[in-house]
Amino acid sequence: MYRSLLLMVAVISVAAGCAPQAAPRDTLGQRETPLAPTVLTVAIQQEPSAMVPGIARSTTNYLVHRELGAWDRAGEWVPVLAAELPSPQQGTWRVNPDGSMDTVWRIRPDLVWHDGAPFTSADLLFALDVYRAPEATPPDGSAAQLIESAVALDPLSIAIHWSAVYVDADKAPNMVPLPRHLLGERFRAGWDSYASSPYLRTEFVGLGPFEMRHWEPGSHAELQAFDRYYLGKPRIDRIILRFIGDANTMIANLQAGTVDVITGGSQVVTPIAIAVDRQQRQGGLTPIRLGFSHAGNLLSIELQHRAEYARPTNGTPNRLVRQALTHATDRRAYTEVITEGKAPPVDSWIGPRDPLRLQVEGWIPQFPFDLRRAQEFFKEGGWIRGEDDVLVHESSGERFEMSVRTNQGGAAEQITNVIADMWKAVGVRAEPGIVPAARQSDLEYRVTQPGAFQGALNPKGFYGGRLNLHSKLIASPDNRWSGMNRTGYANPKVDAILDRLVTTIDPAARLTLHRELLQTAMADAPLIPLHIGISVTVYSERVTGLYDEYVGQDSEGLNVHEWDKKSN
Repeated sequence: MYRSLLLMVAVISVAAGCAPQAAPRDTLGQRETPLAPTVLTVAIQQEPSAMVPGIARSTTNYLVHRELGAWDRAGEWVPVLAAELPSPQQGTWRVNPDGSMDTVWRIRPDLVWHDGAPFTSADLLFALDVYRAPEATPPDGSAAQLIESAVALDPLSIAIHWSAVYVDADKAPNMVPLPRHLLGERFRAGWDSYASSPYLRTEFVGLGPFEMRHWEPGSHAELQAFDRYYLGKPRIDRIILRFIGDANTMIANLQAGTVDVITGGSQVVTPIAIAVDRQQRQGGLTPIRLGFSHAGNLLSIELQHRAEYARPTNGTPNRLVRQALTHATDRRAYTEVITEGKAPPVDSWIGPRDPLRLQVEGWIPQFPFDLRRAQEFFKEGGWIRGEDDVLVHESSGERFEMSVRTNQGGAAEQITNVIADMWKAVGVRAEPGIVPAARQSDLEYRVTQPGAFQGALNPKGFYGGRLNLHSKLIASPDNRWSGMNRTGYANPKVDAILDRLVTTIDPAARLTLHRELLQTAMADAPLIPLHIGISVTVYSERVTGLYDEYVGQDSEGLNVHEWDKKSN
């Protein structure tokens, strides 16, 4: 089987890297004038616990390491260290008659680790072994369970056999490259020996554009341009990575010129960056640039679907009521208040900048802000206005009184206040509430909330390996309340579409299923989508090459080798 797969792998030629430009000569033309090294200071809020993405996802992983693929600026998954992505068309991604699956990965030739050792298929096999270890917490647990075996076809390619179809196999799950020549012996000695290796952090050796030179715990790390990076030596010679916990301190350092770039896109930095942007639009002269990401989670209002937990019982479990609440939510006004328009409103988990958007737009049921339509849906669902203008159910006599809860932190409290005020206009007495800190990790408490909850979900979890809408994943005592379907939404037609999505790898067939899922599920108004979360990179006007807007997750540093800094 593996031999036949090898024969199907196309021969790929890789263009040679550009030769470095010569340094300018002095006025006499007799000798080269040495250039002062270009140093960039990058600030992040939290000191990384590790530099390997598969162990600890950090916004600075891209400075020192690369993976087989990545999300690009436009939100497309593209090959990076891989020569190409597995695909049915190339014969490197195949579903077998028995329901199993095979994929082939081929890496670019002439790639080297920071210590000069070649990057080979043996490193990928080692990574798979590490992430499948009993003590490991693999980045993708589902993939770890389905991968049955992997073998090297040659020094640059591996074949993986899967026990069942896995639609995200082309995203290189659990294949973050690890240097076997540095970590292999430690791994064989035991997990504790492996996990404590300095090569995972302070003495990290990777495949990225910068190599680790020094790490001062609690203070900073120093990175040096790697002259054998496969896309050419970076324009920046050295990066000082500073760990600064307070967002205001980071901004002050940026304005003072002691920090050049703030990255990390945290919920703390983003509101400050929006304030800076507001100042600039109002005529301020602050020499700061902003790059906004539209690759965050889907922020939404999750609605309780189970009558045994819902209050009122004839409220959110009723499809007509959910549709009414969606019509009563002015999402455009909401995003202006919460994000000042930086995150446009959404009508589903497919955002306006998602690469899939243009292909599915006509299949998404629309519930625009319309108070008249909201009142009509409430009436059809058995709710009429009472004497004090609060909705009352005609049969049960229940008053429409509900909570809109959220966890404490960031803009969450402001979100619930805005939503509660909007719903009061149609007769819903909605009261915002904050989940006590002691209960935030209580799964049962979260999923049995009687009204609405402001939450966040991975947009790709609706049709990838997570399936947040599938009834089999409803949180319950049987799964210790850990199911990803927290609201109890259930629709057999949606289940059937999701079941087909997780076994379909053909792009055209998947597009049809995406459309069917959006059309079927969003007609139920299972939740109220608000916006796709934003994060931000803040940087000095002296720094060039950064993206001003990007959609791909963690893509802000994909071109860090092209970043540059103007001299004073």
